[in-house]
Amino acid sequence: MQVIPMQSPITGCRIWMALNKIFSFLLVAVLALVVMSQGATAVTLPAWCNCNNDQAKTKKACSVAGANYDGSSCGLDQIGKYNAFLMSCSQQNGSYKCWH
Repeated sequence: MQVIPMQSPITGCRIWMALNKIFSFLLVAVLALVVMSQGATAVTLPAWCNCNNDQAKTKKACSVAGANYDGSSCGLDQIGKYNAFLMSCSQQNGSYKCWH
C-alpha cells in the first residue's frame, strides 16, 4: 500500500498568503499606473469654456452640464461638469475653448 502525502493545512495557508501578497502587489502596481496616467491628462479646474464662441450653444451646453453660465462663458468646477459640457458642445457640432 502506497501512502500519498497530504498537504498540511499550514502549507496551504502559506501558499494562500503568498498568493494574496502577489495579488496585493499587482493591484497596487496597476493603481499606481492609473494614477500616473490620470495625472498626465489632468484638467485644471475651475475652468471657463465656450462652445464655438456661440452664446446659444454655450448656454445650452452649460445647462446640460449643470454648470454656471455667465452670459458668455460657462464656469466649470467639477470634472463631471467639464466632461458633460465638452460632450454637449461636440454634439452641437461646436468646437470648445477653455481657459483658467
